[in-house]
Amino acid sequence: MSDDHVVLDDVEPIDLVESVASVRKWDFERLGSDKISMVAAGQWRSYQVLLSWSDFQKILRLTCSFEIVPAKTKRPMLFETINLCNEMMTTGAFYFCEDQQKLIFRYGFPMREMGQLTPRLIDTLIANALRQCDRFYPAFQLAIWSSRTPKEALNVAIAEAYGHA
Repeated sequence: MSDDHVVLDDVEPIDLVESVASVRKWDFERLGSDKISMVAAGQWRSYQVLLSWSDFQKILRLTCSFEIVPAKTKRPMLFETINLCNEMMTTGAFYFCEDQQKLIFRYGFPMREMGQLTPRLIDTLIANALRQCDRFYPAFQLAIWSSRTPKEALNVAIAEAYGHA
């Protein structure tokens, strides 16, 4: 993703996100001047990605989600796995939204501290979110669909990720 062809003066952040989505050929929908939703393919599945801009706070918020429907008896395993994954993260966090039956990774990027927003930076931020979801997706699946403990599920998932590198 090149920043050379984009004039950044007076460009709204979500307009930049839309340009990245177009270049990547992701399906997207503008939900307003400050919000965009898109579908991006990861290694394990496609993820719903939502980015919203707070002009007041100068924060670009990103959520990356996917549907997951654990049996009620497996929810404690899922919650423990989420906690273990979050302990390994340096930025962002996962949480489970029961109403929507979605696992959500979310992170806010404070642009006051990061400098100017560019298409390359947006592409990197989205790619990092997809990477985090792909990294832990197998652990969540193992935790709710196998007899493994959350720690075992996480160890297997991380070992598999290292095996693909």
